[in-house]
Amino acid sequence: MAEGGRGGRPLSPKTVLRVHRVIRKAIGDAERKGILQRNVARLADKPSTAQLDTERPAWTPDELRTFLAAAEGDELFALYRLAALTGMRRSELCGLRWEDVSLADQTVRVRQTLGVTNGVPRVSTPKSRRSRRVIDIDDRTTDILRTHAGQQRQAAEFVGEGWTDTGYVFATVIGTPQHPDNVSKRFVALVRTLEVRYLTLYGLRHTHATHLLAMGKNPRMVSERLGHADVAFTLQVYGHVLPGHQREAAEAAAGLVDDDRY
Repeated sequence: MAEGGRGGRPLSPKTVLRVHRVIRKAIGDAERKGILQRNVARLADKPSTAQLDTERPAWTPDELRTFLAAAEGDELFALYRLAALTGMRRSELCGLRWEDVSLADQTVRVRQTLGVTNGVPRVSTPKSRRSRRVIDIDDRTTDILRTHAGQQRQAAEFVGEGWTDTGYVFATVIGTPQHPDNVSKRFVALVRTLEVRYLTLYGLRHTHATHLLAMGKNPRMVSERLGHADVAFTLQVYGHVLPGHQREAAEAAAGLVDDDRY
């Protein structure tokens, strides 16, 4: 496992955990069928939650400001801004259509995704009820999307008959949907030109969640915004960034029983 990654690099804790689960299940099935007498995979150590947390890097507010300032003018600027200020997944951003955007209500509705299977973009629907959600957006992001819509209309007029009206918010110069892998590559290429820590596009999702929780926002609201299965998962992943909740709990409990007589 120490040299099983690309270029001889170590496998990540997340990958090691997945491999451990697969092997443990396979040997467990063999044990249950009497092929093997013991599931030795249960004896192997697996990565801790703390190790997995290190795989979820997030930018500081200053780093995010630096990136957004540099990205302004990029044709995918609106996508980057929406990712950073909503925590939407790449597939949700690439699958977003104008019919799912309400600039008047300042909301985007996640009803379709555009993922990649074996290198080929595939349209699908969100896998869970919680993933199918409505997300509020701020004034600045709304204005940026409005400007983006105007630029897209101008591009369609310029291309003329060569434009394909697919209805996607983030389309190519001829109107077809952006390939998600190209979006990720373009994001990373821009990041590498800046004096910020390396981050993938998915890192903007973690950045958004981290900032909200670090400010003391309700974890349930953050969970709903991200489309997590439940708030327990959100707390498991991001609980380490919640500020001073133990101290708040201690003072609140003491306040119920203590008064000026003590």
